[in-house]
Amino acid sequence: MHHPEFKMKIKLILNECTKIVRIHFIWAFYLIYNLRKLLHKTLVNEMLT
Repeated sequence: MHHPEFKMKIKLILNECTKIVRIHFIWAFYLIYNLRKLLHKTLVNEMLT
């Protein structure tokens, strides 16, 4: 048997974890997207010159 406060604590920790993971996922996606755009631009420039 678990104490109700213990369950609440776990719920809170899990909520915080999902929040952090979501933020990092969005940030990583944004970074990769921008890097790809930058790479594409430099590659096109290299081919043109």
